[in-house]
Amino acid sequence: NNALYLDGKKALEGIDSTKDPAFLSSFGGNAYVFYRGDGALLKHVRNGSTFSAGTSWIRSALGFPKDTATSLAIDGKVWMGTTGGRIIVFSQGTRFPFTVKGLTEQFTGAVIVYTTADLQRVYVLEASKNRLVVLNKDGTYVASYFAPELGTSTGILISTDESTAYFPSGSVVYSINLK
Repeated sequence: NNALYLDGKKALEGIDSTKDPAFLSSFGGNAYVFYRGDGALLKHVRNGSTFSAGTSWIRSALGFPKDTATSLAIDGKVWMGTTGGRIIVFSQGTRFPFTVKGLTEQFTGAVIVYTTADLQRVYVLEASKNRLVVLNKDGTYVASYFAPELGTSTGILISTDESTAYFPSGSVVYSINLK
């Protein structure tokens, strides 16, 4: 039986490993699991120290091959990156139009998208180009940061005041000061 444990206690049961659970995120006290196997995003409602059985959250077509998903971020909307450089956004379970504006060199490699409800911006790691791109949540380009270490990074974390980006590369966590 596959389960998620919280504070040493079984909190979320029924994670189906045969459907390739790829990403786990939280928002509003609830847990969300994206399954690459069937392209489902399940919402698990928190009930004290446990979570409910998952219910399907996405109510429209994914709009991309499910096995190309690279990341999941939730800020009220659901943000997903893909191996082909696309950023897919869902709002209330359906696709939400999102276009990157003002970026001179578009995303072409795998992107990892990061944001939270507390952040004003969306951060996009494109390791194949050694870059971190900052966007407003409406898709408007803000800035790009380049570092060779970004090329081997597998994720990003942004400080709550949005002044610093942290990213792991191998066994080291690097940081970039954001303007």
